[in-house]
Amino acid sequence: MRFVISQLLFAEIILAAYISLIFLRKNRLKHRENRLFFIFCISSTIWSLGFYGVHIQTNPEYGYFWRGIGMVGTFGYLITAVFLICSLSGLPKKLQVAITIFGYSGLLLYFPIVHPDQTIYQNTAIGMSYSFTPSIWNTLYTIYSVLIGLISIGVAIYMMKTGTTKRQRLLGCKFMWCIITLFVGMIFDTALPYFGIKSIPGSTIGQFLGLIVMNSTVNFINQSRINIANISEFVYYSITVPVMVYDSDCKLKLLNNTAYDFLGIPDEEFDIYGLESLFGTNSDIAFEFEGKSQNMDATCQNNNLFCNLSINKIHDKYNDLIGYIIIVTDLSEKIRTMKELEAATILAKRANQAKSIFLANMSHEIRTPMNGIMGFAELLLKMDIPPNALKYVEDIKWSSHNLLTIINDILDISKIESGKMELVCNTYYMGSFLSDISLIIQPQAEKKGLNFQMITDKHLPTAIYGDKTRIRSILVNILNNAIKYTPSGSVVFNAKVLTQTPTHVTLQYSVTDTGMGIKTEDLNHLFDSFERMDKSINHEIEGSGLGLNIAHKYVKLMGGEIKVDSVYQKGSTFTITIEQELVDPTPVSIEFNHNDSTVSSISEMKIRNVRVLVTDDNVINLSVASGILSYYGLTVDTAENGPDSIELCKQNQYDMVFMDQMMPKMDGVETMGRIRSINSHYDKGGKCKIIVLTADAIKGTRDALIEKGFDEYLGKPINFNHLEKIFKKYIDPELIYYEDASESLSISDLDYLKENLSNVDVDLGINNCGGEIDDYLNILKITYDYGEIQLSQLADFLEKEDYEQYTIKVHSLKSTSLNIGARKVSELAKELELKGKENNYEYIRNHSSQLTDIYRKLLDDIYEVLHYFDKITDVNM
Repeated sequence: MRFVISQLLFAEIILAAYISLIFLRKNRLKHRENRLFFIFCISSTIWSLGFYGVHIQTNPEYGYFWRGIGMVGTFGYLITAVFLICSLSGLPKKLQVAITIFGYSGLLLYFPIVHPDQTIYQNTAIGMSYSFTPSIWNTLYTIYSVLIGLISIGVAIYMMKTGTTKRQRLLGCKFMWCIITLFVGMIFDTALPYFGIKSIPGSTIGQFLGLIVMNSTVNFINQSRINIANISEFVYYSITVPVMVYDSDCKLKLLNNTAYDFLGIPDEEFDIYGLESLFGTNSDIAFEFEGKSQNMDATCQNNNLFCNLSINKIHDKYNDLIGYIIIVTDLSEKIRTMKELEAATILAKRANQAKSIFLANMSHEIRTPMNGIMGFAELLLKMDIPPNALKYVEDIKWSSHNLLTIINDILDISKIESGKMELVCNTYYMGSFLSDISLIIQPQAEKKGLNFQMITDKHLPTAIYGDKTRIRSILVNILNNAIKYTPSGSVVFNAKVLTQTPTHVTLQYSVTDTGMGIKTEDLNHLFDSFERMDKSINHEIEGSGLGLNIAHKYVKLMGGEIKVDSVYQKGSTFTITIEQELVDPTPVSIEFNHNDSTVSSISEMKIRNVRVLVTDDNVINLSVASGILSYYGLTVDTAENGPDSIELCKQNQYDMVFMDQMMPKMDGVETMGRIRSINSHYDKGGKCKIIVLTADAIKGTRDALIEKGFDEYLGKPINFNHLEKIFKKYIDPELIYYEDASESLSISDLDYLKENLSNVDVDLGINNCGGEIDDYLNILKITYDYGEIQLSQLADFLEKEDYEQYTIKVHSLKSTSLNIGARKVSELAKELELKGKENNYEYIRNHSSQLTDIYRKLLDDIYEVLHYFDKITDVNM
C-alpha cells in the first residue's frame, strides 16, 4: 500500500507539472482565467511534491520540512481557487473582495501550523503519517479549510441558480464537482488529524482530481472564446445561411444545420450528394475556375428557390487545394422584392403618367370656364357701362386672374416636383425687366396706400442671359407677398450687383417691408407647400400658400440662394442671390413712369374686311371667342365640332381659323389636318392661318402643336395682348385701324329722391348701382318686391326660434340695404347678425321689432318713390 500511494503521489507531481506546461504552451496566459489556472497548476504540483516527500520519509525531522513545502502549494491552491471562482461567479463586487481577502488571510496561519510543535509524525504501514497537537493554530487552520470549502460551494451554487447564461450555470456545476472532490479528500488529512487520527493523503489526491475538473472548466471557458481554433465550430453552429464543404474530390464532407434544413438532406450518407443533385449544376463548371472564388446562380432542387452559390477554394499551409466551401444565399426574397419594386415602379410610372394627363386635363377643364369669365369681363371693360358696374367687372377680372395664378402655381409646383421644370434661358435687358416689375407692383401698392420704392445699383448691366420669366415670377411673388402682408408703411425693392467678371454677374435682389413680420418658429416652414404663417391674423388674406415655395424652388433650380430676415410685427427682408451670364456689361440707366394707371387704353384696335372661323365644342368658349373677335370688327362664323368646321371651310375662304385643341370624336389636330388638305388657300404657308386654342398650360405644348401644323398658339383664357400680336403678325396692316374710346353718365331727379328717401344715402345707393338713376330705381323696385317676403321670413324664423336661419337672413338684409344706401337698416341688421353669431338670442327677441319697423317704413317710402316715377314715365309716353 505504501508503494501504491507513493507512486500515485509521484504521478500527480509529473502530471500536474505536465498540465501546467501544456496549458502554458497552448493558451499563452492571455486571459486572467488562464493566468490563475496556471498558478493553480503550479500550486497543485508543489502540494503533491511536498506531501509526496512527507509520505516517503522515515525520519520525522524531514517530514516537517516536506510538509512546509506542501503547505505552500496548499495555500496557493486554495487562494487561487477562491479567486478564480469569485471572478467568474457574477457576485457583487464588494462580496468578491471580501471572500478574496478571507482567502488571503490563511497566509497568516502558515508559519504557526508548520512549526514542529504543531504536528506529530509516525511511520505506518502505508507511509509517514501525522496528527495535529491540540492548539489554537490547528483549530483555526481546520476552521479556515472548512470555511473555504463551504464558501466555494456557496459560490458554485449561486452560479448554478442565478447565472444569466447557460455557460455560467454550467461553470458553476463544474466548480461544484471540483470543490466536493477536494472537500472529501480534506477529511482524511485535515479533519481526522485534528482529532488525533493518523492522516491519509486524501486531500492531496483529491486536489489533483480537482485540478483535472478545473482543467476541464478552464478549457470550457477558452472554447467559448472566439479564436482561430474554434471559429469554424462557431460558424458551423451559428451562421444562419447554408454552408457546405466539399473535399478536393468534390465529395460533400460537411454542412451546417441550416444547410440540412434548406437542402433537405438526411443525416446519413450525405456525402453522396453532389451539386448536380442539389442544384442541377455541373460540378466541373462549379469547381473548375481561376482565382480563389466564383459566384454562380442556381435553383435548389429541394424547394425550387433561386439561389446564389459563392464557391471558395480552401488551401492548406502548403498552398495545396484541399477542398471548397460553398455559401448558399437564398435570392427568392430578393427576387420577390425586386419584382414588387418593378411592379411598384411600373405603377409609379403609370401614376406619374396619369398625373401628367390629369394636370393637362385639369388645365384644360379649369381654363375652359375661366376663358369664359375672363373673356366676357374683358369685353365688358371695353363697353360703355356705368362706373360702379365697371368696378364690379374689374373685380371679376382680377379675381379670375388670381384664380388663374393659383392654377398656374399648382401646375408649376407639380412640374418642379416631377423634375420636368426646365429653365428657358434667353438674353434679356435689365431696364425693361425692372420696369415691367415696377409696372406690375406700383399700382397694387398705391391701391393699398403703401409707399413703393425701387432702388437700383448704377452698376447694373444692360443685358444678361438667363430665364427672365422665372426670375420675374420669383420677384413678383415675393413683392406681392410683401404688399399683401403689409397693412401700412412701405415696400422697398433693391437691385444691385454683388460681383462681376467678364463672363458672369452675381445679382442681389432684396425686398424689405414694414409688414407683419414672421415668428422665429415659423421661419423653418416658410417655404413649405400650402403653408401660411400666423393664420389667426392672416386668414382673410387670399393666396394658395404656394408662391414662396415655388420661388424657393426656382431659385434653387438656378443655383441661387434665398434668405429671410424678419422681426415679428415689424417687418421682413427677403434676399435673393442669383448668378447670370453677362451679355452687355454697360451700366444701364433706368427710369420708371407710372402715370398711366387706367384700366382701358385711350385708343382701341379695330379690323375691317376680315372673316374668321371659330371652332369649339364648348358653347361658352364659342360665345366668348366670338364676342371678342366680333368686338375687334371681325366677321365671325362658328362651328361646334370638327366636321362642321371642315364643311364651312369648304364653303368659305376664311382669313383665320381658330381651332380648339381638345374636342370629342375629332380633335383639333385631326380637324386642322383635314382643313389643310382642302386647297392651297388652307395649305401650310397659305393665306389662311390656323390658330390652335388650348387651355393646356403644360410646358412644351406650344412647340408641339406648331410642329404638328398649326400656325400659332393662343391660350385660354384668351389674352388680349397676345391676340392683338397675332393680328399684327398675320393681318394686312391696312386692314387694322384704331378708334377712341369714351364713356358717359346720366343723372336726374336727385332732389326728389333725397327728399322722399330721407333715411337713405341716395348718392351712395346710386353709386353702388352703377351711377345711373334708372338702374337705382330698378334695384329699389326689386327691394320693394321682395321686402315683405323677407319680413315674413324673419318673423317665421323668430317664431320657430330658428336663430341660425334668422342670422343668415339678416346677413343678406345687411348687404342689400347698404346697396341702396339704407345705412340705418344695414347697421341694425349687422348688429342682429353679430348677436346671432354670439348666440345672444335674448337680444334678437328684444330688438328684432325695431328692425322690422324701420325696414317696413323704408318699403313704404320706396313705394311712394316708385309710384311717382311710374306716373312720370306714363306722362312722358
